[in-house]
Amino acid sequence: MPLKDKWKDFGKSTGEAFTDFGEAVVETVKVAFSDENDPDQNQKLKESWKKTGKGFGEAGKNLGKAAKGTLDKVCDDEKKEPQKEEHPQETIIEAEVIEENEDK
Repeated sequence: MPLKDKWKDFGKSTGEAFTDFGEAVVETVKVAFSDENDPDQNQKLKESWKKTGKGFGEAGKNLGKAAKGTLDKVCDDEKKEPQKEEHPQETIIEAEVIEENEDK
């Protein structure tokens, strides 16, 4: 899979995870301020938060794949390029020092 697609997958799964997170928060607030005591609501909340956790887990996996792919590409590119000197040779410029005559 091309590196660009790995980063797209990461972005997509992260977006979906945050969407699930937002929905879980909204549902939790609704239940917390609801006057009803519906046992099904608790199960729905558990499922919603479980989906959120799975979504972030998938995003984490995709981040790992994209980061590894990027690192591999950088390492491959460095192998292909000739090594550059870290400290190029300095050019020494000699200059004549002219002393001023203070007796003038």
